[in-house]
Amino acid sequence: MFGEAKNSESTLLPHMLEAIPDIPDHIVALSKTGEENPEDFDKVFVPAVQQAQQNHDKIRLLFQMDSEPSPDSKVGLKEFAQFEKVTLVTDSEAVASRIKSFSFMIPCEIRVFPVAELEQAKTWIME
Repeated sequence: MFGEAKNSESTLLPHMLEAIPDIPDHIVALSKTGEENPEDFDKVFVPAVQQAQQNHDKIRLLFQMDSEPSPDSKVGLKEFAQFEKVTLVTDSEAVASRIKSFSFMIPCEIRVFPVAELEQAKTWIME
């Protein structure tokens, strides 16, 4: 959906972040599948956030991931500060546990849903 990016060796790498369809535009809704492309943060996440911020004072994040983030991931707790509300959709107990442990440091509402409850997560983030 977002195309491909070239890494420093000039080989094409597919973006592993893709937009989740049928979500209002004040919600940045992304799904991460597989290993992260090192350029995903700058080429997909940041532009999606900027687009939402151009049109809305308050934005939200729905982020689905099928695996734990890589150690090099640029999407972390500090990025959550710019959102009014955040939901993570994952079956990773480790990710869910970390989010719950650090939720007191995140200045917005945040909830974690298992992948089987993606529709409930969408409903919650749109409320």
